[in-house]
Amino acid sequence: MPRARRADLNDLRDALATIRALPGLTERAPGVFWLHRIPFMHFHTARPPRRVHAKNGRGWGAEIILPIGADRSVRAAFVKEIRARYEACLASRVRRRGSSPRS
Repeated sequence: MPRARRADLNDLRDALATIRALPGLTERAPGVFWLHRIPFMHFHTARPPRRVHAKNGRGWGAEIILPIGADRSVRAAFVKEIRARYEACLASRVRRRGSSPRS
């Protein structure tokens, strides 16, 4: 499934600026974010509604529906959800590193 073009994300400039500032995240293509070496979040915009897939810990979390032209409160809720998923991913990395090797 094709991913978003930069123009598909213009209405999210403020939200994406906040997300881009999270330590360890890189945007490898428009709307395609990696957390260190792990895919973290991407957008699908080929057909309405716009959908966001983002990791939540070790696995992909529930799909997020983010309508084009979302108002400020919806964008703020989106950023809050992405921050929570980001924190869950960081926590799962720490647990994975700290876990003892299996016999």
